[in-house]
Amino acid sequence: MMRIPVPETLLRRAVYAGIALVLLTPLVITPQTIFPFVVGKAVWSRSVIEVVFALWAVLAVAKPDYRPPRSWLLALLGAGLGVALLASLTGASLQRSLWSDYFRMQGVVDDAHWLAFAVVLASTLRSFAAWRAVLGAACAVGAAAAAAVVARRYGFDIPVYGDLPEMHLPRMGGTLGNPTWLGVYMLANLAVALGLAAHAVCVGGATPGAGGRRPAGRWLRALPWLGAAGLHFWGLALAGSVGSFVGLAAGMGFLVLFGAVAARGRVRLLAAAALVGMALAAAAAGVRFTAPDRAAYWLPEGPFARVLAVHIDRPSVQSRLAAWEAGLEGFAARPVLGWGPENFIVVFGRYASGYGAFSGPQGRAHNTFVEVAATAGAAGLAAWLALWGFAFATVWRAAARAAAGERALALAAGAALAGLFMAGQYLFETAADSLQTVLLLAFAARLERTAFPGARGPRLPAGPAARREALCRPARVRAGLAAAALALTIAAAAAGLATHQRIFAAASDRAVGAVQPEDLAEAIDGFGPLANTWRMALFGAVAEGWPRIVAEDGAEARRVLEWAAREGEAAVRAEPEEWRIHASLARMFAAAARTEPDRAGAAARFLASARALAPARAVFETVPEPPSALAARRLADGRTELGWRWPAGAGYVVVTESTGDGPERFILHAYDPARTSLVLPEGRAPGAWRYRIKACLHPGSCSAVVQWRGAVGRAGPAPAPERRR
Repeated sequence: MMRIPVPETLLRRAVYAGIALVLLTPLVITPQTIFPFVVGKAVWSRSVIEVVFALWAVLAVAKPDYRPPRSWLLALLGAGLGVALLASLTGASLQRSLWSDYFRMQGVVDDAHWLAFAVVLASTLRSFAAWRAVLGAACAVGAAAAAAVVARRYGFDIPVYGDLPEMHLPRMGGTLGNPTWLGVYMLANLAVALGLAAHAVCVGGATPGAGGRRPAGRWLRALPWLGAAGLHFWGLALAGSVGSFVGLAAGMGFLVLFGAVAARGRVRLLAAAALVGMALAAAAAGVRFTAPDRAAYWLPEGPFARVLAVHIDRPSVQSRLAAWEAGLEGFAARPVLGWGPENFIVVFGRYASGYGAFSGPQGRAHNTFVEVAATAGAAGLAAWLALWGFAFATVWRAAARAAAGERALALAAGAALAGLFMAGQYLFETAADSLQTVLLLAFAARLERTAFPGARGPRLPAGPAARREALCRPARVRAGLAAAALALTIAAAAAGLATHQRIFAAASDRAVGAVQPEDLAEAIDGFGPLANTWRMALFGAVAEGWPRIVAEDGAEARRVLEWAAREGEAAVRAEPEEWRIHASLARMFAAAARTEPDRAGAAARFLASARALAPARAVFETVPEPPSALAARRLADGRTELGWRWPAGAGYVVVTESTGDGPERFILHAYDPARTSLVLPEGRAPGAWRYRIKACLHPGSCSAVVQWRGAVGRAGPAPAPERRR
């Protein structure tokens, strides 16, 4: 006779299915949206989490065993969300803190969803076997993403995705879009895959007819996870992200440090030796990273070329240093609760200087410590440090106390968390990173019972009688609570799904690159809290197309300008300190003022406010002219010196070297206008070698490239620098 599942079984299976769907987030791409690698992942994960949380809430009300465990990690996650909400209320823009923008799709609303997912995981996955299955499923999804990256690298189309676009070749981004995001995703999965392989070896299978273990069976069980680890490392290498390799070193450092402290005998000696070796390697990397005038080679055919060529003078490093400096100044200005989550762009505008005055705008600090300090202040920083500190203490103590199989996964979780933590000091989180971080932190919450066995109490009073007295008094109250929870959670899930459907529709790429400003109206009206992304596109379209628009129909042009002005007022109300909005409006009204003189006042007003909010940034940015007065002269020692005149307004200049049809390599990034010469190594000179130079504000805004010719003059004075005005 077939057994009909009880509601508990159905609900539990539905929750498990929802967890599995959330794990698929890194594979989601929505080509029909403005940011296809970002928007779809956020909408997918939030929508599924809302449904899963609603199902879990009903299950938890009906069955007390599924209620949240007593966990310090869950409490600290909640405390961090509470501080973020408080900082949002006192920050630069509540709307941006809650919803972020289409480019990032994060904010407090997103954080609340991931906290809800952590609660579901910690409450539903009650056995170590269940956790092993979920971690294995997450690792399998990562292996699929890595396989897709490898396939695209060698020219194969991918089922479902087809010709997956790659925008950062030779570095790969895969289904994550950006190589840095892919690298961090691969990093965490690599650690988990190795942990699952170690668990398979530790547990193994019984020999038939005996109580011992069969070594070959252990390794056979480990082979799939070792293969997954290999795929993840391959994907990590193809991503070529420096931050990811720093995170990989941090994960290895966690394991080696644990061995040096907690192991015994030969293992401890080997771990201590490895720890010393890693320290020496880190010191050598630091020397190489800061060595003056070191040629920073860029070899497109080498997967590790970018990592090996990293140098403090690279624009990507300089822009991060500028953002970190601005973030620390912003923290000093608002030390308690900061400027509000997602408002780092405000901090960057106010305090960026040096190269920060020329680099691309930094909406993220690319350093979680600085980001949290600037946007949530000391309160947020304390919650964040407490969360990560307790997480590391938990996995460390659990690994020291657990049996071999559980120890393997605890160490893997610790290595993955160490990697994510360290990579976060150079990068920033995305939906895939949030998924992995929450998954590992929820697993660490499961390990709390092993790490701190005396600190955790049961969910309910001990004993059947006490449990009945606590929960069934009277039965109608419990039924009423269950019904209310059911209605509330279903209503919340339905509202959330409707909201995210609106977000998805409003993010349609139909308005991308709009020629007619009216094409942006539907996108702006689609979802108000995220409309400023499209509003700035509107201001740019009017500014760029104003001569054409006014020539086609003057009356219609004025109507469009009035509409854009109203949208400008709405944008400023929502984000009053977002300097890019003020700068966009200044450019729009300045363009309109050429034919509508009465708009000159608005242009001047927004120009003044943009300069007040971002004192070091140019509102009307122009591409710099290429360096001039190129000269090559022979020095007394036989070497050749290249000289140039620094172009006014340049942020930095780049000199490259190549031979014949070979690849170019960067040999100088110079940020000081006084730097107007470069001495080449002996045997190098224009002619057989090709030397070229360009001036840039940031990597996306550079001059034409000019080249030194083959003739080398005799020794003489180098061209005088032209000071930046």
